[in-house]
Amino acid sequence: MSLEINPTTISEVLLADGWHIIEEGSFVLDSYEYVEGGGFVCHGGGGEADVCATGFSFLEVLNLHTTVTSEQRTSGPLTAILAVRNWVRDLDPDGEPLSPPTNDPRSN
Repeated sequence: MSLEINPTTISEVLLADGWHIIEEGSFVLDSYEYVEGGGFVCHGGGGEADVCATGFSFLEVLNLHTTVTSEQRTSGPLTAILAVRNWVRDLDPDGEPLSPPTNDPRSN
């Protein structure tokens, strides 16, 4: 048996500094590499001891209750992720999502 995690439905990611609320559908997994000025510098992980060659990336919406909302892309090795969350929503009779649950921080 395995635990199924669908990357397209991840709503939050736990990193060492805490939970990050992500933009819907922005979470991706892939191999990663470092680039500078459009040119390749080195692959992430792979040859390094204890460093995973698979990486993650997501857009985090930063809204500090002001009139300005900004986005920040966060990327790193898959091993940096401690946990993920998927918000469960109530569905109407046609299977369409209703409003977010009251404990969803994006509903504030």
